[in-house]
Amino acid sequence: MDSDTKPIYGWMQYPHMDLFSQHNPIMDIHNVIAANLSAWMEESPSLCTMKKVAVKSGVGFGTIQRIKNGEGNVTAKNLALIAAAFGRHPAELMISPEAM
Repeated sequence: MDSDTKPIYGWMQYPHMDLFSQHNPIMDIHNVIAANLSAWMEESPSLCTMKKVAVKSGVGFGTIQRIKNGEGNVTAKNLALIAAAFGRHPAELMISPEAM
C-alpha cells in the first residue's frame, strides 16, 4: 500500500445523509386514543370515570389515566381490554373521528 492510499473505516466509508423529520398531526395516535376514550366515557354513564373503566376492564387506574392524558405507550392488550369494557373493537380506539 502506498502512502497516498488510506483505508476508510467506520462512519467515513458511508456517504453523509441528513435525516428528515416532519411532525404529522394526523399520526398522533396517543391523542386520538385519548380523545376516543374520553368520548366513550362521556357516552357511557356506567363507565363515566377512570376508576369505573379500570375496574370493568381490569387495566390499572394509572394506566387508564396515562392513556386518557395521551401519555406513555399503550399496549395492544390494554387497548383490547378497554375496548371490550365498552363493548367495542380495539381498532375503534385508534381511528380518528375525522377519518370516519
